[in-house]
Order: sequence, then C-alpha cells, then structure tokens
Amino acid sequence: MTLPTFDIATTVIVEERWHGLLWSAFPARVITSTADELVRYTPEGTIATYATNRDLPEAEGLTREERKLLALKTRQAVVAERPDSPHKLNIHRAGHCLRHRHQGPRTRHLGRPGPQLALEGSR
Repeated sequence: MTLPTFDIATTVIVEERWHGLLWSAFPARVITSTADELVRYTPEGTIATYATNRDLPEAEGLTREERKLLALKTRQAVVAERPDSPHKLNIHRAGHCLRHRHQGPRTRHLGRPGPQLALEGSR
C-alpha cells in the first residue's frame, strides 16, 4: 500500500467515513509526505466537523461511549462543529497510524492501525 503524496506545508482536509457516511472532517497541515510516510499537524482550536447523536432522543441518558457505539450501529447522527483539542501530530505509514496528542503538561502516544482516510488535495 502506498500513501497519497502532498506538497509540504499544504493544508489538506482529512475525512473519516463510516459505511460511506462522513464521521469527521478537519484541516491539517502537511509536514512531510512520501509514498511511504505522511506526517500531518492539527493545531489546538482548529474547527472540526463531527457526527454526533448527542441530544437525539434515542441517546438520552447514555454515556459518551454508549452514544458513540449506538451512532456507529444505527448510523443516526447529526453534524456538529467545534474547536478541536488538543494539538495533534499524526504519522501515517503503510497500514498504520501513530497519533501524538499534546495535552497541556501531559503527552499521549497512541499506536493503532490507521483509519480509512480520504485526503483532499493529493498530488
């Protein structure tokens, strides 16, 4: 698997989709880009679009985790825009994604298989 390539310092729109439905979308700045590796950065406060079922009748009284699972199962959600937080640095390699999130004085490293991403603006 090769990754799409982008010009350095380009702003791309990252979309995550679930069964063809838009789950989230946000802009990110390309730091490095090759067919083997893509590094992108999203600063804290960037406006992002998310699917949510918060405030829908069927999600009333559920925890955040229960609401997310219900939304994934039923595909019932509305669009919400909010500032993204915290700063994020994503490193994509063929089949894998490592996300570095800076949360004030703490830093988290999350290694997991890469999500299905659609990136606009590839070369």
